[in-house]
Amino acid sequence: LEVGAGCGAITRYLGDMGCRVDAIEGSAARARLVHKRCTGLDQVAVIHGNFHELSLPERGYDLALFIGVLEYAQRFAPAGVSATEGVVQMLDKAMAAL
Repeated sequence: LEVGAGCGAITRYLGDMGCRVDAIEGSAARARLVHKRCTGLDQVAVIHGNFHELSLPERGYDLALFIGVLEYAQRFAPAGVSATEGVVQMLDKAMAAL
């Protein structure tokens, strides 16, 4: 699970290494870029959406990556959630999916 795939550099690398990747990106433009970058990698799924609003499978992943993402947790968190609580919510959700 890659949360905040950005432009897809890590996503592509993981796909090239044979990893199954669900890459979540909140920006529609960046999600399109990741999708293009990972063309031909059937084991890579690019999901455009708000991580806080997505349903993840319980124990569905071996690893969760948040590279350069947690500092933006409050931006996508529900209204009224502090930056700290936004990070905690994201990590709790990812932990449940591991």
